[in-house]
Amino acid sequence: MKSTIFFSLLYLAVNVQACTPGGCGPRHYCAPGTNGVCKFKLRGGESCFKDDWCKTNKCIQGKCASVALDSVSIYTECTPGSCATGKYCRQKICWEKKDFGTKCDANYECKSHNCRDRRCE
Repeated sequence: MKSTIFFSLLYLAVNVQACTPGGCGPRHYCAPGTNGVCKFKLRGGESCFKDDWCKTNKCIQGKCASVALDSVSIYTECTPGSCATGKYCRQKICWEKKDFGTKCDANYECKSHNCRDRRCE
């Protein structure tokens, strides 16, 4: 029992930092409602309210983007067909079209224009 408490406290001491403006570091964000505790940044698809909550530094419509910003181009109002050749519009961002074997949700996401069983063919 004592060792469990010790390791729990050790985990908290190593993985939790107190929030200060800009003081959470690159892998953490200052979580609201946690009495000033820095938390690990969120993965793609997790719920967010601010860009700096996400590992990719992009929160889109309440979800963290699943790819880093250097692989997307941000538009204020992209619509289907408004992105450059080789890109598609989703959640107001122009994304690079996906290669063969990459996970997809729709044909327009794939370079081949063929998404079958959630993979580009």
